[in-house]
Amino acid sequence: MIKLVILAGIAWTLQGVMAYWQYNRFQRKFNELAQSYNIGVGYSRNRSGLGAIVIVAADPEGTIERVEVMKGISVFTGFKKSELCIGESVFGELPRDAEGGGLVYNALKEAAANAKKVMGGDIAAAG
Repeated sequence: MIKLVILAGIAWTLQGVMAYWQYNRFQRKFNELAQSYNIGVGYSRNRSGLGAIVIVAADPEGTIERVEVMKGISVFTGFKKSELCIGESVFGELPRDAEGGGLVYNALKEAAANAKKVMGGDIAAAG
């Protein structure tokens, strides 16, 4: 019984360390992009536990310059550069891209909406 408790404690500690490691990777990527761009972050998860985090980096006019996607179920998943919606505006309707799939697209939409909020709302109507 004591071995089971020790094993559970080790597993719990390892999970905490790995989650911290993944958070640090997210924070580094976010800070890297935030130095040069307006940033929006989106998140989506399906029933099976597969998730996607998307960071959208937009210039001052709202044009998407860079997209980083973290998709998977493991803490070992890292961010990958993506060409999804590069050149599109966060103030417009984003085209649905087959490469991204529903999970990534939903996170991308949320990230673009959050970037739009950071930039001060919907300026497209004014221009």
